[in-house]
Amino acid sequence: DSAARGLVARLRTAGATSTCVGLGISTADQVREVLGYADGAIVGSLLVSALADGGLVLSLARLPTLQPVL
Repeated sequence: DSAARGLVARLRTAGATSTCVGLGISTADQVREVLGYADGAIVGSLLVSALADGGLVLSLARLPTLQPVL
């Protein structure tokens, strides 16, 4: 998303040493894309789903392992 990329660029210009993006991220592909320009991706929908499905540990166990994008 160009808005998120622009915001991350402005934050870095202002001196931010770490940035995370977390709106609209719900898939592994979206996480990989965000990690191409930010230091972290926040998957808030995972927390909401986990609460509905019986807890965070159970939901995390169902996720595929993501490899860092370098």
